[in-house]
Amino acid sequence: MPNIDEDSDRRIHERVDLQRMMFLRVGEATFMGLLHDVSHSGAKFVFDETGAADGQVSTGDDGVIVVDGIGEVPGSVARFNKDSVVFTFSISERAQEEVVANIMIAQNEMDLKPVS
Repeated sequence: MPNIDEDSDRRIHERVDLQRMMFLRVGEATFMGLLHDVSHSGAKFVFDETGAADGQVSTGDDGVIVVDGIGEVPGSVARFNKDSVVFTFSISERAQEEVVANIMIAQNEMDLKPVS
């Protein structure tokens, strides 16, 4: 398989922008934040507080994202900075497609709810 750089990967896997509450568990630590966007290969997690994971999360760490209303998805930290993590899913391609579809369905249901 050819080596795919990050930019070409973004073209292959369309990213869907959203704002959905989620949690990131890495080791014994759990962080709250927003699912900023998702693709078939992973997701971007934005921490509630900048610097919340300093010293607790590193690139390559295994973890789990817990998406509100969807469930848990295992993976690893592909990139980390003070305000966000890019998380790569460690599940089959079929399961990745299902996760993305379920997140999009849940997001659409939220968008359709009337504001009271």
